[in-house]
Amino acid sequence: FTSESKLSSVSNYLNKTHGDKYLICNMSEKSYPHKNFQGQISDFKFPGHPSPPLGLLFKICSSMESWLNADPENIVVVHCMSGKGRTTTLLSCLLAWAETTWGDGIYDDIAEDGHAGVKFETPKEAMKYICKSRRMSVKNTMLPSQIGYLQYFENILEGVRP
Repeated sequence: FTSESKLSSVSNYLNKTHGDKYLICNMSEKSYPHKNFQGQISDFKFPGHPSPPLGLLFKICSSMESWLNADPENIVVVHCMSGKGRTTTLLSCLLAWAETTWGDGIYDDIAEDGHAGVKFETPKEAMKYICKSRRMSVKNTMLPSQIGYLQYFENILEGVRP
C-alpha cells in the first residue's frame, strides 16, 4: 500500500466489504495511516527481505488464529513490500500451523481444482500450493533463507528443538 491512491482504494474496499471484520498484517518496512481503516492493523517490522524472525512467525500465526477464531466473518489481509517472499512465508507457515492446531474445519473453504479439503502438513507443501495458485515459481517468489525458515518452522511444529 505504498501510494495514497492505493491506500484509499484498499481501505475503501475493505471497509465496504468487511467493515471492522479484517485484520491487516503489515510485514513491509513502511507504516501508513491507520485512520483510513476500520479494521485492525498489526505492523511487524524487520529490515531487509528475509523471513520474519522465527519467534515472530509463531507470534503472528497465533495472533491470526485468535482473530480468525473470534468471529467466522473475520478475515486476515497479509502484505509485504513485494507481496511475494515474506507474505508467502507467513501464509505457508499459517496453513501448516492450521493443520496442527485448528483441525479439519479450517480447510472447508480452500479448494484446489474445485475440490475442498486441501491440507498442508508442512509449510513447504503450502508454499508450493500458494506459488502454483499465484502462477509464480518458487524460485521467483522465495529467497533460499525464506525456504530455510519454512523448515525451521516445520521442525518446531514437529517438536524438534531448534
